[in-house]
Amino acid sequence: MLLTLVFTAASGLDALRLQPNERILIIAPHPDDEVLACGGLIQQALALGDSVWVVYVTAGDGSWPSAWRVTGNVFPGPEEYLELGRARIEEARAGAKLLGLDTSRLVFLGYPDDGITCLWQQHWQTPYRSSHTGAAAEPYARTGHQYAGHRLLDDLTSLLRTLRPSRLFAPHPLDAHPDHWSTAMFIAIAREAWRLPAGASFPELYCYLVHRPPYPGAQTDDSGFLSPPDDLISAGHHWFSLVLSDEQLHTKQKALGCHDSQQGTFGSDLYGYSANNELFDRIGEPAGVVTEDAPRVGFMPAAGLGTIMASVKGESLDLQVALPAKPSSDLDYSFFAHSIELDADSVIHNGLTVELTPDASTDSQGWSVRVPWRPSGRGVLLYSVEVTWGTVILNHSDIGRVVY
Repeated sequence: MLLTLVFTAASGLDALRLQPNERILIIAPHPDDEVLACGGLIQQALALGDSVWVVYVTAGDGSWPSAWRVTGNVFPGPEEYLELGRARIEEARAGAKLLGLDTSRLVFLGYPDDGITCLWQQHWQTPYRSSHTGAAAEPYARTGHQYAGHRLLDDLTSLLRTLRPSRLFAPHPLDAHPDHWSTAMFIAIAREAWRLPAGASFPELYCYLVHRPPYPGAQTDDSGFLSPPDDLISAGHHWFSLVLSDEQLHTKQKALGCHDSQQGTFGSDLYGYSANNELFDRIGEPAGVVTEDAPRVGFMPAAGLGTIMASVKGESLDLQVALPAKPSSDLDYSFFAHSIELDADSVIHNGLTVELTPDASTDSQGWSVRVPWRPSGRGVLLYSVEVTWGTVILNHSDIGRVVY
């Protein structure tokens, strides 16, 4: 007889239902994200006899405070950052053991910390070199793969086909951390490439948030339950809650304690994410009109993003970007797109970048741009708009999707 385990949800949220003998894959941009977002989920899934794998996109080897903490060198260089990466891999293994995970089901891809955005935006084919470790390929003797977007997509797609998960837990596209939301973009690309040839069914996708200040602290009530951010409960979002027992919460906290390199370097407190429940968003299908963003800096009106619309017409791409305030010449506004097209039996990937430059001819609060675009066949265009100040990403939009 098939049993379904149902946990009482926090007020106003649906309960996440776990079933015995499922195949669950968790995508973590950095070691510790799987514990922060899914530490209770992992325990409950394993208790039901589910198979659980965790894929770490990076080794988390790009944090100066963490490298200082691990090596004692206040001016860390490439060797110190590599030492940090090795330390974080071992921390992940120790935390996974506490949660009950079989460490043979941990996959470390070793892509560059603080560099995943660059892989899908500028380095789809040409290798990216980490500004921290100096590496241009995985340096931890696991895959040796070059730091290129197409290689990361191939790795994720290969894992999906090999592991055949029924459910996939991955970062939210409106997480404010660049590695998190760009990982979500790679998952979106993988889903389109998976479905395009024959309309194959993709695993059920659940998204988790880690970085979206003031979340989670401001969204945790007096009884210790976490609620979704107020600006992410509109149509298109369907939040589920998984309630943890006291024992599961305690084990999650012990697993977080294994990540010693991150103590005191995670903004406020790793344990601030130890609520009595975990939240997951089932996001609706992206559309050609985007209205949500994820600002890292909320006090700069010029960094805000409003409504973004894209459409393919003939041999051009029409793009409209509306801002809540006049764009600033001190900031950079960029439209990044990735197309997935079917040519015979092959899936073709192409990238497109449009720089949106404020000038005298710019509309007071946005742009209307027509860009030459000649599709090779039927396909899907995924896009996002980004606002930067120098090398610092201040804001990005949700993922847009255009079918042509």
